[in-house]
Amino acid sequence: DRCQETDKLVRSGQVTSFLDAGAGTCTMYGVLVQRNLWQRLTRYMSFGAYNCQMMRHCGERGTVTFQHNWLFPIPLCPS
Repeated sequence: DRCQETDKLVRSGQVTSFLDAGAGTCTMYGVLVQRNLWQRLTRYMSFGAYNCQMMRHCGERGTVTFQHNWLFPIPLCPS
C-alpha cells in the first residue's frame, strides 16, 4: 500500500518535503491531513490541475497549487 509507505517515510523523518505532481484534486493533501502527517512536513508544494476551478478548490482547502508545463523542469532552487 503506497499510503503505508508514505506513512513510514514521513513518520520516520526521512521525508520532510513533498512535491505533489498532478495534484488537481488535492488527494495527497487530504491523505496527509487524514493520517496526521501534514504537521510533520516542512514544505508541501503541488502542481498540475485540469482547470482553474480545480486549483481554486485546492486553494480553498489551504494549499497553494501552481500550473506548469510538464515539458520543462520546475524552476526551484537547488538548496
